[in-house]
Amino acid sequence: MNPSRWRLLLLGLCGLAALASIGAVVTQTSFAPLAGTFGWQLASTGRGNGAYIIRVVGEDRGAGAFRSGVRVGDSFDLRDYTPPDRWDLIVAPLAGHAVLLRVTRNGRERSILVRPTLNRWTWDQWVALVALLWILIFAAFIAWRKPEMPDARWVSAILSAMVLGSQLTNIESPWMGLTAVLTTVGASLILIVNVLFVLFASTFGRPIGMLRRWLPVVLYVLTAAIVVHNVSDGLLVWFTPAITTVSLFLAVRLIWNVGAPLAEFVTILCGAFAIAAARGAERQRAAWFLGTLCAFLGMELVSALVQVLTYGNIAALHAVEVLSNAIVVLTPIGLTYAVLNKRLLDVGFILNRTAVFAGVSIVVVGAFVLLEWGLSRWLAGANRLPGVAANLGLVLVLGFSLRFIHNRVDLFVDRVFFRRRHENEEALRRFAREAAFITDFDTLVDRTIAEIQARTDAANADILLHEGGAYRSLRTPSTSIDANDPAVLALRTWHEPVDLHRYATAIDGEIAFPMLARGDVRGILVCGTKRGGETYAPDERGALATLANGAGAAIDALGSADHDLQRSILEELRLLAGDVRRALQSGSSQA
Repeated sequence: MNPSRWRLLLLGLCGLAALASIGAVVTQTSFAPLAGTFGWQLASTGRGNGAYIIRVVGEDRGAGAFRSGVRVGDSFDLRDYTPPDRWDLIVAPLAGHAVLLRVTRNGRERSILVRPTLNRWTWDQWVALVALLWILIFAAFIAWRKPEMPDARWVSAILSAMVLGSQLTNIESPWMGLTAVLTTVGASLILIVNVLFVLFASTFGRPIGMLRRWLPVVLYVLTAAIVVHNVSDGLLVWFTPAITTVSLFLAVRLIWNVGAPLAEFVTILCGAFAIAAARGAERQRAAWFLGTLCAFLGMELVSALVQVLTYGNIAALHAVEVLSNAIVVLTPIGLTYAVLNKRLLDVGFILNRTAVFAGVSIVVVGAFVLLEWGLSRWLAGANRLPGVAANLGLVLVLGFSLRFIHNRVDLFVDRVFFRRRHENEEALRRFAREAAFITDFDTLVDRTIAEIQARTDAANADILLHEGGAYRSLRTPSTSIDANDPAVLALRTWHEPVDLHRYATAIDGEIAFPMLARGDVRGILVCGTKRGGETYAPDERGALATLANGAGAAIDALGSADHDLQRSILEELRLLAGDVRRALQSGSSQA
């Protein structure tokens, strides 16, 4: 599949996740609240027909069940209710939809009209939403910028599927069947994220050993079992009266409690083994991408284990949910830091500008709000004219300070995220000046290529030197590029760097720089693809262009000196040959 189709596919997946996020926000918040809560935890009481006798094992005193009069220890029979009522009681109640519950308490039956309370989002759920939207924007951005890069495709698919699955489970609708389908698909998609993660991990550290080949098989089996659990929940709601011998509720609960944490654990193991097996630059990418996602999965694993171990303890459940929602924001932070600081994908410069703009906005708006609040307190009770004058002065001060604030924020962002990159660029520019003082031709060529590979992470580099009507490689002398090659013509015409993949050229590499001397392209500096797969950034290209000019002038000077020496030697040999010839002719005439 070509990059354009990959981009369209991945952006389409991101679009679905965005729509699901909108649906979740609309139906879960005060915009159009549909989601309710009884605030209880339920458990099956036995096997066979007893599987349908459900007992209340935990309660939130502020939620609908407790307010309606339901207490811990009450039990009811699922078969007494219609499918919509069963869905409300077991999975997710619809706000405002009351259910007449027939409960058994201390051996006596009673009827209680249970009204769910509105499920209002707390601060941690809003934090989780911001984190998920951050993840989604990140996934869409790398899908748009780097669809041809396998790592970018994997990461984008994993992140967008993660957001889509979690948000589908949060959508509530007035139609129980639609809600059941969305919830089942969302819960299953979250499991597929684990499968995608393991497949992504298998691209690192090849060849793959026996353990790394069998662990994914275990995950696939667990995933299939949990998907069956998700479907079984829906079947339980619709077909409970027809099931009389199979303790379905108990079986799927066991699969969920044991299988889900085990699947998360196996997924984390696959990621850890992939990081350990990777080497060199590949390990750096594996550590940041897989490591960040493993941390997220580890948090989910701990959350699942705590919920299983404290089942029935509503306070513990709420504490785990708050902690999980708050910690989820670390995932996009880790991925963004990996991209900005480690430059694992070609999005650093755009995100740099975005970070600078956001920083300037925060400083300016924050300063305006604080100073406005201070002025309002200071001028309290004064007439309108001093207040207007003070606000006008505040606006003017902030307006004239924008350049200063922008420069400071820009410097801060560069120091935090781009320090290593700037150090490498400065090293390239320094060597461009030092090259003029190297007196050995081979040393100059070797040092130039070594500096490029060390400072840009290029897998290879080469210098093509002009000889006659072609450019000959100094690394592989058998390689010769014709002077009429399209990329060479562009370099000779415009004296600017060219992206080699845009030309039908015989030069093997990603980008080429003209090495100018005496007004002509005396050589070509060729930089190969980077080990991490990212492209060369604009300021990095500027440093390489400076190096190409400096090294080109030095190489031309040394080459000219060698040429003059060779010409002198040839002239001396020609004169010597003439002297020898005349001497031989003189000797033969005397004989």
